[in-house]
Amino acid sequence: MKKQIKIGASISGKISTGPYENLNPGFYAEQVYEAEVDGDEHLAMIIQTEHERLQSICYGQFKALEEKMIAERIRKE
Repeated sequence: MKKQIKIGASISGKISTGPYENLNPGFYAEQVYEAEVDGDEHLAMIIQTEHERLQSICYGQFKALEEKMIAERIRKE
């Protein structure tokens, strides 16, 4: 059976930008899929796989910003 599946993932955290200074970024990714689904187990597998992929994208964006802010903090000091 063909189903439309909407999956989202997010990540947020704190990045130190200096003494007593923090940046609080958040990233969100969402995808709508149309997929052939053969039962609940197959649907759960699709959701888990795609959620992990979206979470990885958000985490990558967070880490890239963190590295940029660390370099900026070092440059300021």
